[in-house]
Amino acid sequence: MFPRTAKNIRLAWLVACFMALAAALGLQTSPASALPEALPPDPTANIAWSAGYSGVADIQAAFNNARQQEEAQLSIDLPTLSMPSQTEWDALSDSQKALWLINQERTARGAQPLDSVEANVTGVAQYFADYLLANDAFDHYADGRSPWDRLHANPAIGACYDFLSYAENLAVFVTSGSSIALPVERSIYNWTYNDGSSWGHRHALFVYPFNDNGGTAGQEGFMGIGRASGGPYQGPFSSEWNFAEIIVFNVFDPCSSWQYEETYSISGTVLDNASNPIPGVLVTATGGHSAYTNSSGSYTLSALPAGNYTLTPTFTGYTFSPASLNVTLPPNAVSQNFTGSAATYSISGTVLDNLSNPVPGVTISYAVGASVQTDGSGNYTISGLTADSYALSPFKAGYTFSPPYILLGVPPNQVGQNFIATASTPTYDSWVYLPIVLKHPGSAPVTYTIAGKVTNNLGAALAGVTIADGSGHSTQTNASGSYSLSGLAAGSYTLTPALANYTFAPASRAVNVPPDASSQNFVGTASTPSDQRLVLFEAFLRPT
Repeated sequence: MFPRTAKNIRLAWLVACFMALAAALGLQTSPASALPEALPPDPTANIAWSAGYSGVADIQAAFNNARQQEEAQLSIDLPTLSMPSQTEWDALSDSQKALWLINQERTARGAQPLDSVEANVTGVAQYFADYLLANDAFDHYADGRSPWDRLHANPAIGACYDFLSYAENLAVFVTSGSSIALPVERSIYNWTYNDGSSWGHRHALFVYPFNDNGGTAGQEGFMGIGRASGGPYQGPFSSEWNFAEIIVFNVFDPCSSWQYEETYSISGTVLDNASNPIPGVLVTATGGHSAYTNSSGSYTLSALPAGNYTLTPTFTGYTFSPASLNVTLPPNAVSQNFTGSAATYSISGTVLDNLSNPVPGVTISYAVGASVQTDGSGNYTISGLTADSYALSPFKAGYTFSPPYILLGVPPNQVGQNFIATASTPTYDSWVYLPIVLKHPGSAPVTYTIAGKVTNNLGAALAGVTIADGSGHSTQTNASGSYSLSGLAAGSYTLTPALANYTFAPASRAVNVPPDASSQNFVGTASTPSDQRLVLFEAFLRPT
């Protein structure tokens, strides 16, 4: 066990050796030959979860970082993972979430996908998860039976199965608190990327090939997830914990006579306004089904059970018409087409003088050779912008501006990007002394600006971070992670960033103005849930 600490997640791997059965269990077919050689290669080192624990954005970031690390370790190429929306993800069952992640990892490495979640397999997995929690146990043999005994005791499974070397993975998370975030997603991740030295759990997820003799050609094998939550629980640990999440994964290969549920397909194309194909568009359907358009803009979602589905296309920088389609199966649905248009955005604001009067005719430059001017009310709007970062720079002869520039990105549309214009002091070749100096009663003191950017430890922008200057001023980072504190009097300020569940480097910055201070940047790192441990058992291997 790792030492107990107050703030850091405590992970503990409990690795059991592959366990042999004493006798064969009535196998119906011969084992696949040279199965280990058919598995994808294993990473050369464990890859720890690298993101937060809040939802699909963190899941996607963690899995994509792991894929990049595995690419570097093995000199291979893996595609980028693109998660469904948070709403779509939350609508899935634990088994459906696991199937989606496992199949993404299998197909990324050239292995055929598992066919589907199956109610009998899920029932076996749920029984054992409940048993382990109720009996304060954690072992493949905890109920006196092997994983195959439990699967084959189910009448449907026992009557129709092909040989498969793997049957079960186990995982347990514990905490002194009362909840654990993303236990199913993190179990799949750890079995795939952080599995100790023998990679048995990874092999159970990636086992290939199945005996492809039933259902849809090119996909085979059923799976199910069991999840039990509660406590107190001790299990394999030296002391009792207040709360536990136990995850059981079961998989089996059905025989050729298995009665599959009839399935259907949805297909269509995604074209732009000029009828050109848009490849790489992700088309998702209710229930976690997804497909990408090919070079012709075509897509097909196959092996879908009868039911109602909502199709939604997504592609960075595009909007689609229609935004979604509702489809009912059966029959097979064809010509479910979408038209994509490059999304455009706008930036708007106002330029006022230090007496709050509008300043017309100010040129606002936002790209090389591109600018707009403020109207009679001091307002400006930049429209038709594609997704990108922009630098707004105001200019009018005889004026200086605060802030001198604004850095921001779209999307989303940006409003309220305002500037204050101050008339410059005229210069002369000679000065004439006047006995009386008049000062306009409305003139404003000179002020300054502090600006910067906040990113996470993977270099992505962090929005919503509060930046306080220690003198009562504060602001928040925008979608590009940028912030700006303007209207500051000359002096010393201490900048401090804050966002729930994040720590920052540096923790604060001391800044003096004048002059204006830019590039006052911070890096945020997602805090690790406190007081948690993870235990994983090695995947249970059946002798051939």
